Amino acid sequence: YNTNIPYSCYNICQESTNNILYDINGNVNGTIYDNVSKLQFDGIKQHIKFDSEKFSNLQSNAFSISLSIYRNLELCENTSRIIISNLVWQKANGFEILYEKNNKIKSIKFKLQLLGIQYIITSPLPINMCEWNDLLFTYNGYNCIHAYHNNKLVGYKIVKSGISNDCTLPTYLGGNGITGFPGIINNIKIYDKLICH
Repeated sequence: YNTNIPYSCYNICQESTNNILYDINGNVNGTIYDNVSKLQFDGIKQHIKFDSEKFSNLQSNAFSISLSIYRNLELCENTSRIIISNLVWQKANGFEILYEKNNKIKSIKFKLQLLGIQYIITSPLPINMCEWNDLLFTYNGYNCIHAYHNNKLVGYKIVKSGISNDCTLPTYLGGNGITGFPGIINNIKIYDKLICH
């Protein structure tokens, strides 16, 4: 019995029809905006939205998020761009994985916010054009987050957990309709538990 089966799973081979990205495991389907095809995002308006209470409150317990990114577009402006995020509309609790461009420096940031306090890990590894990068973000549910980039531990933080009643808000993949990730996001696996790296 494989205990590392994700709650939800998406990849570029999965069927998407009628602007719906189907969950391979049949749990949470996403709504496609601006004609995302094969999980290629334009870095501007294209994104996928998940209206899921499970995803919105994933950080209430242990979780793991695994995905691969492939940057194949060059955008000029310096900004943070959503790879995946449920941290919207001033939520007290949530998670994000971001692609950030600051002049010539391009990096990945892993963020967990609990009770309004942000815990951020920045990967020191480069994000080069046309190269796959594997990312894994984990939270043990009570006091620690870990971030992995291309199978290397790039940081961990001790966090202070607590209960806060957030309203259920969407989770976004590839962007938020204003800015987004300039490339492909593939092999997205969302676990409602801590997985061993």
